[in-house]
Amino acid sequence: PPQTGRATLERIAVELGGRLGRTSESLPPWRELPRYAGLVLLGDFLSPLEELETTFRRFAAGAVRGHVCQVLDPAEEELPFDGRTRFEGLEGEGEYLASRAERLRGAYQERLAAHQEGLRAICRRLGWTFATHRTDRPAETALLGLYTAIAGAFGR
Repeated sequence: PPQTGRATLERIAVELGGRLGRTSESLPPWRELPRYAGLVLLGDFLSPLEELETTFRRFAAGAVRGHVCQVLDPAEEELPFDGRTRFEGLEGEGEYLASRAERLRGAYQERLAAHQEGLRAICRRLGWTFATHRTDRPAETALLGLYTAIAGAFGR
């Protein structure tokens, strides 16, 4: 539940710390939130769009205002690998050996762009905001955008 004060920061840190290393759940578990609450979701959101939409809709059903920020590493966006490359999933997806990784780049980037457009569309349908952030850029940029989105949502 929403709270203020130093104890809240400690509670958030404990909650996040408990999730580190867990790979079985890539989407947030559903919790009932107060009606008209604001929800901030940060992650790579590379799960199938159907799963993302189901999760987001469940939260939105309580008139929750959502703000989604997809955080990606430059390598996740650009696929800068050449030659024989082994890709290993971090969430139990297994591994894939590409004989010429550079041949995958164009199709991979198109698929990622389509996935991001799908995320944007889901958020738009729910009246939520969507932003992207790269880990090679200052976090302040993403946080300022998030602050602006939240301020705008509560100003409605």
